[in-house]
Amino acid sequence: MNPKPALKKPARREPGRPTPKQPPRPLIAAALLGLLCLPWVALGWAPPEARLHQSFRIFYLHLPLAWWGLFSLGVACVSGLTWLSRGRGADRAEAAVETGLLFMGLALLTGMIWARQSWGVWWRWEPKLFTALLLCLMYAAALLVWKTPRPLEREKKLGAALNIIAFVNVPFIFLSAAAFNPGAHPPLLVLNGALAREMLPPLLAALLIFGVLWLCLTRIRSSQIAWRNRRRNRPPQCPEQAEEAMREAMQGAREHD
Repeated sequence: MNPKPALKKPARREPGRPTPKQPPRPLIAAALLGLLCLPWVALGWAPPEARLHQSFRIFYLHLPLAWWGLFSLGVACVSGLTWLSRGRGADRAEAAVETGLLFMGLALLTGMIWARQSWGVWWRWEPKLFTALLLCLMYAAALLVWKTPRPLEREKKLGAALNIIAFVNVPFIFLSAAAFNPGAHPPLLVLNGALAREMLPPLLAALLIFGVLWLCLTRIRSSQIAWRNRRRNRPPQCPEQAEEAMREAMQGAREHD
């Protein structure tokens, strides 16, 4: 009598790889909808300015980009301080630096286009523009520290420290326009009441659009960076373990099919 064959244990399924957590779909939809509405806000809803006429419409891109870029760098500074004091927030700091650097770069680009129409030149070495450019270069250096391969803890500490040091330059961007040659680059155009009343609603709409876009981009990058750092902290597998895990995953996929 033939003995019964031993029952084969079912293959142990490898748990699925974690993926970066995405922001809520309504937030993504709101960001996309805002980008679709942005041309109408700047070109259709906003009235032309009395002196600069149609070229002033780029103001509805330039100002929100600059404000949210500086706000993002402020968030990065606070997150860096949180990391150095409590050991958390480094992923959010890196994501905020990336988003802030993107917004500030676009603010400088739109500012150059606006300067060409207003001043007849693409660039002036005036204090406000110089300090804004210096700020972007300092945060680009901090970002390079995050991207350079080194031990993860040391990378986070260096990035957070450079992030805080670079943020010291932010107040000088506002103070330089008021202290040096304010006529070339008027300071606080919105807050001092120099903006016409009918221009305020489209400007607030543009600020809201870019705020939703900033939140969406920052949350996407923060989750991606956190996922990358978790994978870097995972202990490496030897070739035999990796091959066994791959074989079990393929067998589990065939059984599922």
